[in-house]
Amino acid sequence: MVYDAGDNYIVVAGMLSAQVDCVPSVQRPLEIERRVPIMDYVVEHDNRLWGCHYGLNEDGKFVNEIYCSKQGDFRNWYCFMGLSTDSWQASVGVDGLFTGACVLNGYVYFFKENCAIRVGGKLPESFTTSVTELSGVQWGCWRSLQVIEGVAYYKGTDGV
Repeated sequence: MVYDAGDNYIVVAGMLSAQVDCVPSVQRPLEIERRVPIMDYVVEHDNRLWGCHYGLNEDGKFVNEIYCSKQGDFRNWYCFMGLSTDSWQASVGVDGLFTGACVLNGYVYFFKENCAIRVGGKLPESFTTSVTELSGVQWGCWRSLQVIEGVAYYKGTDGV
């Protein structure tokens, strides 16, 4: 987490994996990176970005996950400090590619062709997922997904 930054400095919270000599006259290169997960679909809800990915992640590991950015900070996806504003992520037990996402009636929904996965809760420690088997958004038809007056319409595997 970046706490402060200026022209010639940056303050971050972190743990060093080895002892480092802190001699001001010695300049050593320091690499700082901010990582964003690979995501197939992204929506905004409650001042957070929500995304999903099925496939290889940035480390080359296979994932089937839903992600949530830190509240109010779309740049932080891996902030886990035990606060109500933390990022969040969860693995999904339903196999298959994600095919779309939307926000409906205060919940975030992620679709696969055979189901909808609803994320509920107000804080990261209370976020939960629930799966409903249904004709989900057909692969390649994510643009058809529209929410109108509290109803989600989309091109499913067996029609609209």
